[in-house]
Parts: sequence; C-alpha cells; structure tokens
Amino acid sequence: LNLSGFPNPFNEVHQINVRAEEDTKVNINILDFTGRLVKNLAQNMDINGEYAFYWKGDNAMGDKVAPGIYFCTVNTGAETKTYKLIYGGN
Repeated sequence: LNLSGFPNPFNEVHQINVRAEEDTKVNINILDFTGRLVKNLAQNMDINGEYAFYWKGDNAMGDKVAPGIYFCTVNTGAETKTYKLIYGGN
C-alpha cells in the first residue's frame, strides 16, 4: 500500500493518491489533531491499482473546517498509513 498527497499545505483541494498492488478494501478518513473523525472519504472500498481521492477542507456535513493540521489515514485492516495535512482555509 502506497500513500501520497499534494499539495501540502493546501487551501482549496488536496489530492490523496492510494496505490494497492492487489485487491484491497480501504477506509480513508480525515482526522483532526485530536484524532476526531472529520470526514470519511471511502469506506470498505475495493481497490486494485492507483486511485485518487479529494478532500476540499470540509467535514461530513459539507461545512468548511477551521484552518490547521489534519491527518489522512488509510486502513486496510492489515495495515494503516497516516500522513499530516496542513489546511490553510479559503
């Protein structure tokens, strides 16, 4: 499982790239700095190959979140990868 994203920091849209070498179910979440779930981008989604997901700095209700530090986590059940996002707002 490979995970990358750009741009970082970002103001409008952040692209999250996930690559799996074999059939894998993924959960992709955006968390705030306290670990609280902000938005779920994918839940039990089957992937194989490279996929792009986009976060627009919003929460599950579609409201813009405050500028700050967030984390993207990708979980397959067997593996979890996380990286830091810096959202500047817009």
